[in-house]
Amino acid sequence: MPISVSMRSTQIRITFFLFLILYIQIPTLALGNPDIEVISFETAPSAVPGGAFYVEYTVTNNGNYTSGPLQLTYYLSAENTFSSKNIIIGQHTIRSVRPWEIATAYAIESIPSTVPPALYYPIIEIIPAQPMLKDINPENNFLIAPQIKVTVQKNLSREWINKKASKLLFVKTNEERERRNRAPLTYNEMLESIAQGHADDMSKRNYLDHISPEGKSPHDRAVEQEYPRERIREDKSVIYGIGENIVRFPTGNSVYVNGFGYIDPADPIQLANVAITSFLNSASHKETLLSDIYREIGIAAMMAQDGYYYLVQNFG
Repeated sequence: MPISVSMRSTQIRITFFLFLILYIQIPTLALGNPDIEVISFETAPSAVPGGAFYVEYTVTNNGNYTSGPLQLTYYLSAENTFSSKNIIIGQHTIRSVRPWEIATAYAIESIPSTVPPALYYPIIEIIPAQPMLKDINPENNFLIAPQIKVTVQKNLSREWINKKASKLLFVKTNEERERRNRAPLTYNEMLESIAQGHADDMSKRNYLDHISPEGKSPHDRAVEQEYPRERIREDKSVIYGIGENIVRFPTGNSVYVNGFGYIDPADPIQLANVAITSFLNSASHKETLLSDIYREIGIAAMMAQDGYYYLVQNFG
């Protein structure tokens, strides 16, 4: 019996001790207000009422407490100001941001069909979704992007779409590498120029090959652009030549590519998703994409007149 009583007493003391810990900690957590800052905000240069609208933003939390769920709101403003007159075009609840975390996201939103054609400034605002939490520095919660044109005619330039699809493919490539504990690649404009020349050539002459009809290889194209063919790595090993991934797929209706049905030729997010999925589904392309040999990458895209989309990655 004494042993039994002693054990029960111990249990009571442990329970009481845990209760005190929780009682002390809960008020401390409740007092933790975040400091959300929108670092960057980028949108498509134009849109149509009722149409898709590309957005990209980066947010951080300068405070010492996790933010909790956040409320994200997109506005259009006729003036370069944040006011109650702004038109709300989208509102979402997004995940929390940890202290000093930097989070980047991109999405396709839509412009309400009721928005009249005009020039607008897109605005993003991100605030705590829970009323009990207040941002300690609210002037950092919003950011105004460069002016855009809302028009009844679709006029997104193909150049803008190609550049954005290439950028997103770069981001997705490094995400896949980081998931597998590979070092991220840095972006190289010379490699981009090599990739652009090959994407342009394939789309114009309707072929898909690392070797051009004249017999030029990725190595030959690197020589033409004066990209250094031999590079000595930190471990003193030598890299010779460049790597290359290429993909071509149809866009528009009635297509089925790697699980994608309709592929919107004006949606850079979907174009990049199709490309990265295609590369990961191919053993040789995946090996190149994840290789530890390379440290740099350049990417380019081009739409052919027949609706086929080409994306090229060059690695160095």
